[in-house]
Amino acid sequence: PDTLLPSHLYGDETADTSFDSMIPPLHFHQMVVSSKDDELNVKKTISNQEITRAMAQASEILIGEIDLAQPPWMIESEQDYVLCVTGNAMAVIQKQKDQGLLDEDFMKNFLDKAQIFARMLPDQKALLIKYFQEKNIIVGMCGDGANDCNALKTADVGVSLSEAEASIAAPFTSKVQNISCIVTLLQEGRASLVTSFQCFKYTALYSLIQFFCLGILYFQGADLTDWEYMYIDLFLAFPLSILMNYTHPADKLSKQQPASALISFPILTSVIGHVIIAVGFQAGISLLLLNQVDWFVPCSVLHPGGLEEESVDGCYENTTLFLLTLFQYIGTLFAFNISKPFRKSMFTNFSFTFLSIFCIAVSLYLLYGPIKMIADLFLFMDIPVNWRYLILYTGIGYVITAFTYEKIIVPILISIRRKFQDIQGKSMDD
Repeated sequence: PDTLLPSHLYGDETADTSFDSMIPPLHFHQMVVSSKDDELNVKKTISNQEITRAMAQASEILIGEIDLAQPPWMIESEQDYVLCVTGNAMAVIQKQKDQGLLDEDFMKNFLDKAQIFARMLPDQKALLIKYFQEKNIIVGMCGDGANDCNALKTADVGVSLSEAEASIAAPFTSKVQNISCIVTLLQEGRASLVTSFQCFKYTALYSLIQFFCLGILYFQGADLTDWEYMYIDLFLAFPLSILMNYTHPADKLSKQQPASALISFPILTSVIGHVIIAVGFQAGISLLLLNQVDWFVPCSVLHPGGLEEESVDGCYENTTLFLLTLFQYIGTLFAFNISKPFRKSMFTNFSFTFLSIFCIAVSLYLLYGPIKMIADLFLFMDIPVNWRYLILYTGIGYVITAFTYEKIIVPILISIRRKFQDIQGKSMDD
């Protein structure tokens, strides 16, 4: 608590001075000491070495006086305070914890209140990290010396601030000798994580869109042509899915956190919902084609031999679903392309933006009037202009629906689930 600080550290004549005779006058450097209780905000200056020396002397005095069975931070109080822990105090806590004298509530409150750790041995640093990890807390560690190697390896994320011994144990090494690199590391890490998830979601949905499209065609005795397969796989889905990953991280670090697991509620909700939307649009236009147009000739009539015929691919069902799925592949890509708060806008990724515009232009060209050579290559059927407009409007409707679901509906569902979990957790506590 603030009242335990010596007066020349605390900056208040009314502070407890019981340690003044034990801590020599300190040379001033910059430090901020604040208390929320009395709205005190006094700026004093002391050196880091003298802070740790003062803490060490104070801990040696207090370690024999504090009753760990009922420490001050376990007593209910409205006072806002933090704990400063040294290696000597940590050794006593570690010993009594190993003997089973400290319960889980003690460690929980201790770790919640302790924010400063000083003069700790290498093994104590690693042990402290394990204590936090036991509470399911993701722990990061910065170190610049050989005595930090064990802690750097134990931490979930280890950052070496030196290119010497510590860089061997740490997964990341910073050439800047301060902890400002942590912000960059979090920005890059979160952007990489959401990029991996969006790549997985798009790859899964791209495959499922094509799977259900083929299912509908097989049911009617049709299939996609070889050139249609090649265009979708090599010239549409593959290059776009590669370039979408080159969007840079956001400039500012957000308070929000991305999903931490691939098989999680946000990911599964997104993928399953998009599958239902895509299948609904495909089935809807197929039923409309079968029942509402007088120029339609079923594939079974055009090709009585079914899939055994070499040219069975050329039919109205094939042409309609292929042209529709082109817009589904592109629309899904835009819906899954996560930007803020973890990445910059997808329009800052110029190669992806240019290729997207090019693919949209090619899709519109295939829809509205390719030359005879290309139409024969894809085995397109001659469909009326008003039906082409219907395919375009259906594709635009799918893009709007998919984008709305991903950006609005999915976050609402996630929020509802979190509120339900909070209510369930409170009821269990009661």
